[in-house]
Amino acid sequence: MSATATIQGAMTLDEFIGQTAAEMSERTLQTCVLAHARWLGYKCYHTHNSRHSGAGFPDIVAISRDRNRIWVAELKREGKKPSKAQAQWLDYFAAVGIDAYVWTPSSWLSGEIQKILERE
Repeated sequence: MSATATIQGAMTLDEFIGQTAAEMSERTLQTCVLAHARWLGYKCYHTHNSRHSGAGFPDIVAISRDRNRIWVAELKREGKKPSKAQAQWLDYFAAVGIDAYVWTPSSWLSGEIQKILERE
């Protein structure tokens, strides 16, 4: 059965992902991303209280010696976009060769984040 096929009265996989993504909080997304990254061996940093930090700094900074990579991610609720300050930080990281992402719940539910983190 394809991802778009339905069982009588049931929602499609795409509908399920869309509904689940809309209901997922940024904190839940953060928990999923950090747990998976740490399971893969990344050392992760997340500012727990950003009120006294510079505006727009990414939610997660992660590094792996084994994978020889560093990446940053801004996490957003479904349908939300980064602020101007957040986009600027991501642009600065990308400009010096650091992978910089904006991830939403649908990025997690589709497996996109997991594929990115598991790259060697």
